[in-house]
Amino acid sequence: MDLLRRYGPPLIGVVLLVAVGVVLHRELRETPTGQILDYARGLPSLTIAASLALSALSYVVLTAYDVLALRYVGRHLPYRRIAMASFVGYVVNHNLGPVFLGGRAVRYRLYSSWGLTPVEIGQVIAFTGLTFWLGFLTLAGGILVGEPRDVHALVRLDPGLTRLLGMAGPALVAAYLVRCAARGKPIRVKGLEVSLPSPRVGLAQIVVSSLDWLVASSVLWILLPDAPNLTYGVFFGSFLLAQVVGVASTVPAGLGVFEATLLLALAPFAPKPDLLGAVLVFRAVYYVVPLVVASLLLGGHELLQRRSHAARLGRAVTGWASEVVPYAFALLAVVCGALLLVGAVTPTTAQKLHWLSSVVPAAALDASTFLAGMTGMVLILVGSGLQRRLRPAWTLAVGLLAAGAGFTLLHSWDLETTSVLLTALLALAPCRGQFDRRSPLLDEALSPRWAPGALLVLIAAAWVLRFSYRHVAYRPDLWWDFELGSQASRGLRALAGATVVLVGYGLARLAHRRRRGPPTSE
Repeated sequence: MDLLRRYGPPLIGVVLLVAVGVVLHRELRETPTGQILDYARGLPSLTIAASLALSALSYVVLTAYDVLALRYVGRHLPYRRIAMASFVGYVVNHNLGPVFLGGRAVRYRLYSSWGLTPVEIGQVIAFTGLTFWLGFLTLAGGILVGEPRDVHALVRLDPGLTRLLGMAGPALVAAYLVRCAARGKPIRVKGLEVSLPSPRVGLAQIVVSSLDWLVASSVLWILLPDAPNLTYGVFFGSFLLAQVVGVASTVPAGLGVFEATLLLALAPFAPKPDLLGAVLVFRAVYYVVPLVVASLLLGGHELLQRRSHAARLGRAVTGWASEVVPYAFALLAVVCGALLLVGAVTPTTAQKLHWLSSVVPAAALDASTFLAGMTGMVLILVGSGLQRRLRPAWTLAVGLLAAGAGFTLLHSWDLETTSVLLTALLALAPCRGQFDRRSPLLDEALSPRWAPGALLVLIAAAWVLRFSYRHVAYRPDLWWDFELGSQASRGLRALAGATVVLVGYGLARLAHRRRRGPPTSE
């Protein structure tokens, strides 16, 4: 049972991601990749700006979860600290979830450094989790009761049965409020006594969570194509379903699971390429941009702390920066590694390829693609060392980010990915002092969730490769095709290089453990 608890969720995530890949491949096998990217690139600047503003508002609303939770446990902290714990915790949780780090670990490190006890931190985490579901039950019940015909179009349930099911959610929420008003004996859960909040706080939980769901869904809603038959009820019901399925899957950020669920639900109402293009922009706006902001915030602190005129600002944020840096940069390393790997297995546009062929030798093009794939996988694995504050991991990550940016320019001239990698490098470089442990990378125990997480990224890259070149029949001689136009061969070799890195790392750990004995615990 212990093995099942430790390895079950990530392995289930691996299996589910494979199944999702099959579904997406089936749904999009006739869809040209260019159409997806064309829709994303064609969105008006005003629409992108509005989605960014709504995304920022969503993260502001999320801070209210922690404000209410601290009021519930009877602790007072300055809002700037609460906002930091909430923002970084949710950025980590939204991007990777529990498979790699989890926002709970970030909250624990921050709140414990600010004087909260482990029991109080556990209560805060449980309270925010309950708040999340209270809003979901309220809004999902409202959709099922108020829009039964729209829900029938989604799941083919009888409208009467839909209304009956919908009443269950609000009924549970109402029972919770009644129980809060009663303020009776504490509820016992596995020997732990849990006291319910006041009715006022309970009502505030429902309002805040409902607002959070509505604002977060609006980020995607305004990015969707015009579809006369697509009502907000159908969209919002689909969004709730896709988010919950993504969370339950344990796949990092629900990657692929969220997209597949939304695509299956909304395909009858809008073109599939446009839907997927909108979801890609939503991922960038709601997931990637906040991650970059959090990383720049931390890197900027380290720079400003060394300047005399910024001493006041440095003192204001010193309390949380040292606690958050390892987690934030471990997350950023995984995201940058995934970008490198996916970029190596996807085709370059004909225009860029033609230009690159005139300035870059064919051998350099092949080598840079292969090395970009390997660099991406190494960067993902190095993230585990960054989480543990290892100096060798910091040194390796700085070199890998610089090399990855160069490889990306050489093989595809992808300025967007290069900008992300260089931004991550500029944020990480000043933070050397935060990584003060000098243990060798192989001496440290690897989280049982980290290796399956790296495998999930590899599987996702394999699906992207298969989808991008679905019209190219597999032949053994693809491995040895080094012509300029043989992009499928380059992607195949890059994926093979990343696979070799992952397998080689596993074998190296086994060999090192045999020689040195059991590694240090986490």
